[in-house]
Amino acid sequence: MLVNRWFLYQAISCRMWAKAGFYQAGGATGFRDQLQDAMALVWSAPAMLRAQIVTCAARQFPEGDVQHWWHAPTGAGVRTHFSDDLLWLPHALAHYLRATGDRKYWNCPLPFLEGPAIAQEAEDAYFTPGVSSEQASLWEHAARTIDASLRVGAHGLPPMGSGDWNDGMNTVGREGRGESVWLGWFCVTSWQTCAAGTSAWRSGTCAALGGCGCAFKGRAAEQRLGWSAVLPCLF
Repeated sequence: MLVNRWFLYQAISCRMWAKAGFYQAGGATGFRDQLQDAMALVWSAPAMLRAQIVTCAARQFPEGDVQHWWHAPTGAGVRTHFSDDLLWLPHALAHYLRATGDRKYWNCPLPFLEGPAIAQEAEDAYFTPGVSSEQASLWEHAARTIDASLRVGAHGLPPMGSGDWNDGMNTVGREGRGESVWLGWFCVTSWQTCAAGTSAWRSGTCAALGGCGCAFKGRAAEQRLGWSAVLPCLF
C-alpha cells in the first residue's frame, strides 16, 4: 500500500505538482530534484517521467550545463557550478528506456537556453535566460551532459564544483580543486548505463569511446582513493 499507492501519490502531489516538501517550499522546479522524483513513476506513470525529461532537456545551455532550478512561467533561475545536476538527464533517460523501450522521442528537437556565463569567482548567476535558435535532439542534449562531465582533477576524480548531490558541500570545490568520490561513482554509472542502453551515440555529438575510457579510469581512481583502510567512506 505504501510503495504502490501512498508514496506515488506523495511524489506526484507534493513534488511534481506543488514542488514543495518538508525541507523545501520554494515552488521552483529543480533540475535534479524533479527528475529524481519522476523516476519513481516510470512504471505507474511513464508519461510523467518522459514529460519531465523533455522539460529538463530544454533547460540546458549549449555548453552542456543546466539551470539548477527555475520558476515558471518566466524561467528565471540559477546557473551554477553544481556538478551532478546535468548528469541526471542521461541517467533518467536511460532509466526510462530500460523500463519502456520507448525511443520515439529521442529525435525530438529541443532548444537550448542562452544567457551569460557565471562571473569569475561567483558561485552562481540568477537571471531569466533567453531561448536559443540552436536546437538538438533529446538524445544529443543528454550526450552534451556526458561531454561536459569528462573533466577530472589532480587525483583522477571529477571536480565537485559548487556541490555534488550534497548541496551542503558547496564550498569544497569553490576554488576549482575539490573533487568528489560520490560524483565519480555517479559519472561512471551514467557513462556505463547510457553506453549499454543504446547504440545511438552519434559521431561528433558525444565522445562515446572517450566516455567509456573515462569510466574505466574513473573506476580505477574510485577503487584507489574512495575507500579507507578500515571502512568504506565517502569523501
